[in-house]
Order: sequence, then C-alpha cells, then structure tokens
Amino acid sequence: MFKSKFANLGVLSAIVFLIAFLLYAKTINFKNTGLDDVNFVYTASSEYKGAGAFFNAFAHNVLFEKSPTPYYRPMLAVSFIADNHIAGESEKFSHFTNILLHAFSCVLLFLFLYKYVFSKLVSFLAAVTFAVFPIMIYTAAWIPGRNDSIFFIAFILALIFFIRFINDKKPLDIFAHILFLLICFFTRESALIIPAIFVLYAVLVEQKKWSFFRKKEFLILLALWICSIIFFTYMRKFALHIEGGGFPSRLNLTDDNIGMTWDYYASVFFLRSPFAPNTGGWITVMGIISFLVFAFFIFATKDKTKLKRNIFYFLLPLFFILPALISERLWFQGNRMYVAMFGFIVLFYSFLSPFIDNGEKAKQKIKIAVLSFVSVLLIVCCILTFNQMNYFNGQLAFWGKILSQAKRKDFTIDKFYAYALMQAGRPQEAVRQLLPAANALRFSYNEINYALGQAFLLSGDFNNAIKVYQLMVDNKQMEVPQVYASIVIGYAYLNDQKNVDIWIDKMAKTFNISSQAAVDYIGRFNQYLRSMGKNNA
Repeated sequence: MFKSKFANLGVLSAIVFLIAFLLYAKTINFKNTGLDDVNFVYTASSEYKGAGAFFNAFAHNVLFEKSPTPYYRPMLAVSFIADNHIAGESEKFSHFTNILLHAFSCVLLFLFLYKYVFSKLVSFLAAVTFAVFPIMIYTAAWIPGRNDSIFFIAFILALIFFIRFINDKKPLDIFAHILFLLICFFTRESALIIPAIFVLYAVLVEQKKWSFFRKKEFLILLALWICSIIFFTYMRKFALHIEGGGFPSRLNLTDDNIGMTWDYYASVFFLRSPFAPNTGGWITVMGIISFLVFAFFIFATKDKTKLKRNIFYFLLPLFFILPALISERLWFQGNRMYVAMFGFIVLFYSFLSPFIDNGEKAKQKIKIAVLSFVSVLLIVCCILTFNQMNYFNGQLAFWGKILSQAKRKDFTIDKFYAYALMQAGRPQEAVRQLLPAANALRFSYNEINYALGQAFLLSGDFNNAIKVYQLMVDNKQMEVPQVYASIVIGYAYLNDQKNVDIWIDKMAKTFNISSQAAVDYIGRFNQYLRSMGKNNA
C-alpha cells in the first residue's frame, strides 16, 4: 500500500509535468521578443564563459554591466549561464529551459497542495489549472519570464522547510529553509517581504499562538532572517555600486499602475491575457468584481481553520501584486502574477473542494456537475493559452500585439514595433510608423530619432537619414559612435567622399580614436545594418 501511494503520486506528477510541457512545446521554436531576451541570450553571453561566471553573477547587475539596469538577480543570470554552457547562444534551448521550469513548478505545486492543503484529486486539478492557465504564458513563453518560475520553486521549497521546522524543530530544516530563502532574495528584490509572509502563514494556517514567536527556535530563525536580509542587501549594494539599499522609497500610484493592478485581478477571474497595460473603464469594474469574488471565497466555509487558511491565501497575492506599483510598464507583465496565482488557485479550489470530495450518494450529481465545470474550464484555458502564446513568437508579433491593444499613445512602443519591422525587412513601414511620432515630439526624443534614421538608411532614403542624424549631433542627442557611423554610411551610399572624410574625422576626434579605428567601426556597423535589414541597405 505504501508503494502504491507513492506510485500513484508519481503517475499524477508525471501527468501534470507532461500537460505543462506539451502545452508549451511549440514555444521551443519561437524567436525572441526583443524585450530583454536578446540581452540575456546574446548581449551578456560573453560573460557566461568559464566556471567563474557563476560566481561573477553575484558581483554584477543581471546583465553583467553590458546594459544599464537596476536589477540585481543573480539566480536569473545563473540560469542563462547554465543554458549557455550547455547550448551556447540558443533561443531554442532558452525556451526549452523555460518550459522545464514551468512544468517542474506545476509538479511542486501539486505535491505541496496534496501534502498540506487538499485531497489528491483536488490537488491534481489545481496543479493542472496552474499549468494551463492563460496568464502563465508570460512566464513560460517569454524567456526572461523564467525569473518568476525560479522564484516560485524557491518560494515553495522555503515554505515547505519553514513548515517542517516550526513543527519538528529539526536543524536541517532551518538550514534548508534559509538556503531557499536566499535563492528567493537573489532571484527577485521583492522577496524581502517573504519572512513576513511566513509569519502570517504560521499564525493563520499553522495556528501558532503568539507565544510561539518568543520561543528560542523562532528567535534563532528570526536572527537568520535578519542576517540573510543584511547579506543580500550588502551584496546588492556592492554589485550595483549604489549608496544605501537602492530600493524604491514609495509606490508609483499613477492611473496606469493602479489600472494594471485591477487588470491583474481581472486577468485571473475573466481568463484574460492582455499585452498592453489597460486602465480604467471596464478593466477596473472587472478587477473589482474579481477581487470581491475571491473575497467571497474566503467565507465560503464554516470551518474556522479553513477560514483562517483562506484569509492567508487571499492576502498572499497582494504581497506580490503591490510591488508592481513601483514602476510603470510598457506592457502587461503577467509574469508578476505567477506566484500570486498560487493564492488564487488555493482559494478557488477551497470553494470547490467540498463538492469534489463529497462522497454522499445524494450529492453525486453536484460532484459530477462541478467536475464537468472544471473540465470545461481546463479545456478553455488550454485553447486560450495555446493561441495567446503565439504572440511571443518574434518581435513583430509581440510588439504588434502590444501596439494594437494600447489605449494610450506611448512612443516607446512605436520605437520597438519599428525595430521589429526593420528586423523583418520592412523598413519603409518602420518609417511610416516613426515619422508621425518624431514630428509629434518635434524631434526631441533621441531614441525615436535614432530609430527613424536607421529606418531611412535601411529603406535607401540616405538624404533623410543624414538629416535626422545631423540634427541629433547638432542637438547633442545620443553622443554615441553609431550616430556618426550612420552619417558616414549615408554619405558613402551617396558617393559624397568629401563629407565621408569630414565625418570620419569628426567621429575620430569626438571619441578620441584614430581615423582607422573609426573606419573599422563604421565597417562593422554597416555589416550589422545589412544583417538587420536583410540587405535592404
């Protein structure tokens, strides 16, 4: 019987794993979105070589200083170092790793729920729901989204060993707990709130009285938490070269941020998987409805123990949603909901479990109806997820979707979409996308100007390309070699050798390099442009 129990768990775990893996299998052949994944797979790859790279990940920002970023996430960097050691600069393997992490997260959730929350059947259904739910595409299909699946795995394991320690007081459990807690910290900065979450869990779910928190074992745990936070903060400060902790001092309560927070709730209850940040109107109404429905799930039990448990799982998503209010986003970052879904799913199945687990013959029809509803829900989720993940297949699909859904004008989205058009060999369309934006901004936005100049170059309109780049030089916008190189390339295509020589000389003086070094750089940059525009330049 003992063997049979574990055999059944193994079979169900394998089924959960396969459902998650097979659903996302086609993403292995997906291209990059142009949003951070290029940086992780290619830009920072020169720093991934050798065993020392794993240690260096803890001494630099997440991109090894190859690009400016305030994020210190060594575990995310370590995952890409491991990918690179196995498969080199491979988008396919990066997608494969994402799928594996998501599938493993689903299995771990199933085992946790069966051990601490639900029956085997309800735990299985909850894990499958987690595997196929539409909002998971942002973590499983977007390469940098793996940060949240790594975080989820570490969070669940830290929680498991926390539960074991507060119940059994075994030293090995506390060390395992601290290990996975540190992995959480080194995966996502908002993880610093986790000790508070665990205290809340102990009070509401484990029913530990406040006197417990004055015992020697907990005081030791508290000291280790404090030391872990200090250690992480010091490492982050050292790696990012910042004064103080370098953490945001307040939430950014803009209309967009607040609106997207409501959309996080709406995306769960209404099976939404948007790409652009949506605010106001029906999104707010849907978000409030979703919030109230989950609040209702709390009280859908007369059992006080389950009631307190439900309160914890209702509060849990808030710990992970509220940090999203810190900064504005160009797109709907559903990957931030990955851990939050843990709480939503427990609440949902807490409401359904009495009907699913009911063995009374008189109520078998209700059980069948509920299981039929769940089955339909899972099928609908699979269809929505399978279709929506296609928008992560390349820059054009991704940014085109964001642009089509955006309710407010954001010229940065125009810029990314234009680059996607250029990558697809459609520079004339990129010009038509960028020129109205540049005019609306009176050519004051350097990144739009730079992209417009590149689109002009790739479409063969060298005169306008030169005008845009010379305007940037005159206004001291983006003092970078690429601008000067683009001007030289434009004049070269116009066979204007006099201006070619003039601008090579200006470039050499501006960046304090030799004329030959400038020529070499221009040659390499021209080769990049040809590759980018599929030889349209």
